[in-house]
Amino acid sequence: MKTITKLIGSIITSIALSAICLADEKVVTTTRTTIAGTVSEFTPSKTIIVKSGTGAEAGNYLVTNETVYVDEAGVPVTVERITQGSPVTVYYTRDGERVLASRVVVHTEPKMTKGRAKALREYYRSLAKNAPTPREKAEAKALAEYYDELEEDIKD
Repeated sequence: MKTITKLIGSIITSIALSAICLADEKVVTTTRTTIAGTVSEFTPSKTIIVKSGTGAEAGNYLVTNETVYVDEAGVPVTVERITQGSPVTVYYTRDGERVLASRVVVHTEPKMTKGRAKALREYYRSLAKNAPTPREKAEAKALAEYYDELEEDIKD
């Protein structure tokens, strides 16, 4: 009889302790979010500032030694590949006031084709016609000539 009483007492004590432990647990919810844009500033193991193409303010994200840097195929890349103006997608989570970048996908620039070179040439020609200053006109004209030559050199 004493053995059964001790066993029941042990079970009740275990259940009570479990309930107390569960009551003290905090539920933490993390949401994984992304932003796509271009790099404004980047300091490895510190921060990456990304300017979104939607006109929103630049986002400031903390990067750590655990932040993963990959290309579009998921192949790891070195941090040296990330420069100002690099197109990226940052996967991040909020931890209180901190915004932590967990993964940075570095995108490649689109391949230059005859059609793209032609479109850029036409864009810079029209920009040269409407440029407000002589310097901007000269720069646009030079870029139009560059894309004109590039279009001739590309073999689609």
